Amino acid sequence: MSIKSFHISEFPQSKICVLLNKKLRNKILCNKRLVCSLTNKSPSTVSRWLTGTCDRGKSMGPWRKGKQYIPLLNVLTLTRYYKIKINGLEKNIVSYKTIGAGNKFNSPVLPLKETPELFGLITHILCDGSGLPNNTNYYRSYNEKQLDEFAYYIKRCFGDVEITKTPTSIIFPKCICYTISKLYKLKFGTFNGRLPKRLFELPKKFSTLAIRAFIDDEGSIGHSGIRTYSANFKLLNDLKKLIELHHPKIKLSSTYTRSRDQRIEHSFGISPFAFKYFKENIGFTNNKKSADLEFYLSIKERNWNHRPKGVTKNQILKELGNGQHSTKELAKKLDITPKLITYHLSGYTKRGKRIKGLEKLDYVRRQRKGNEIIWSLNECQQCNTE
Repeated sequence: MSIKSFHISEFPQSKICVLLNKKLRNKILCNKRLVCSLTNKSPSTVSRWLTGTCDRGKSMGPWRKGKQYIPLLNVLTLTRYYKIKINGLEKNIVSYKTIGAGNKFNSPVLPLKETPELFGLITHILCDGSGLPNNTNYYRSYNEKQLDEFAYYIKRCFGDVEITKTPTSIIFPKCICYTISKLYKLKFGTFNGRLPKRLFELPKKFSTLAIRAFIDDEGSIGHSGIRTYSANFKLLNDLKKLIELHHPKIKLSSTYTRSRDQRIEHSFGISPFAFKYFKENIGFTNNKKSADLEFYLSIKERNWNHRPKGVTKNQILKELGNGQHSTKELAKKLDITPKLITYHLSGYTKRGKRIKGLEKLDYVRRQRKGNEIIWSLNECQQCNTE
């Protein structure tokens, strides 16, 4: 399977304008009379044709001096007249951008090449971004490493692109999604987005970053496996088929559908028995999920099954004597699953009999902070531990 490269002539020509370097500008714009002749435009309209607007009274000076971007469609028309090959044109493009106000693609990477990073970028936009033509295009994540990865993918694929970075998002030029949509016939809506069909034709290495990006954005990890969610059933099914195609050793659960917060949500799981394979072949960029994966692997590889009766409860009380902890923090300190920590704190049912936990016995109390439950000792127990 040959890897494709896309020349700028394959980009959406009506959406893009380019800034040419001095050498090519001088060649194709130095003689206004010749430009008028080649384009069949009058001297009074050729400047408006170059800018693609209805501005009146402009001379060709701004274009000759490199101060004005020219619509890509018109540049291609001129270069055809001068018999300039597409590779020659691309080498002389200093920058390009969306027509109108828009951030620039400086020192652009041309032609655009198919790389694993390109498909990782596309997947991030599909999952936790917005690529709709009439909206601001952005990628949102609360994980700094994922934002850094997204910025790197843009630079690696497109060049020195002007982006706006905030603590939780990256705003990027619409030209990226215009181009990707045209090249791969993609849509970026919540319910009509799909992974590129091309991804299923390419070698395994091209899918790795796409799978990682999807699960980084939409997945969660627990002792029972890695679960990935989406409101878009077809998009989620694309991911599932991609994993089955390139990673058949990973055991997947059937897709589960439920109603949540007045919307339908679909999900499937990756078996915990595939944790080691997942770490070695796909992995996480999200450092918190990566740390959780290491933790659950360490539990699977420990050389003991359970502690003597009462030992775990005493260790929980000892840890809480040193300060508040979430369920997951206690699990990591005691090297057991969060589920077992919850059993000891909240109680559980065994053979039809309810076993009281430390909370019911008034040793500890809970407090919810965001998505986490924080545990602390009751005041009387704090006195006993001091």
